[in-house]
Amino acid sequence: MLWKAIVRQMTGRVMGQVTTEQRKPGNLLDLRLGVALLRDRRVPPMAKLLSLGLGLVLTYVLIAVEMPLEGIVAAIAPGLGITADVLMDGAETILCPMLFAALLLPHVAPQPVTQEARADRRTNDPRRLSGRR
Repeated sequence: MLWKAIVRQMTGRVMGQVTTEQRKPGNLLDLRLGVALLRDRRVPPMAKLLSLGLGLVLTYVLIAVEMPLEGIVAAIAPGLGITADVLMDGAETILCPMLFAALLLPHVAPQPVTQEARADRRTNDPRRLSGRR
C-alpha cells in the first residue's frame, strides 16, 4: 500500500514535469500552435488535409491496436463492455483525428508560416494569429 503511494507520487511528478516541458510554446507537441495553424489562412489547404489524413490513419491504428483489449473487456462484462466500446470508439473517431492533426500540422505546414505563427503567438496579436490582416 505504501509502495503504491510512493510510486504514484513519483510518477505523478515525472509526468507533470514531462507534460509541463512539452506544453511550452515551440516544443515538439505544441497543441495550441497546431490549432492556430488549422485556423490560419496562410497555411495551404493541402497541408491541413495531409495532417488530417495522417490523424485519421493514426486514429485507426490506435483503434486497431486496442481492439483485442476491448474484446476481452466485452467478453468479461458484455453489457458494460460493449457500451463503453461503442462510446469510446465514437469519441475516438471524432476527436482523435483533430487532435493528431493539430499536433502534426506544425511539422507539415511550411516552415516560414509556422515560424511566423510562433512569433505571432509570442506577441499575442489575435488578428495575425487567425490569419486576418
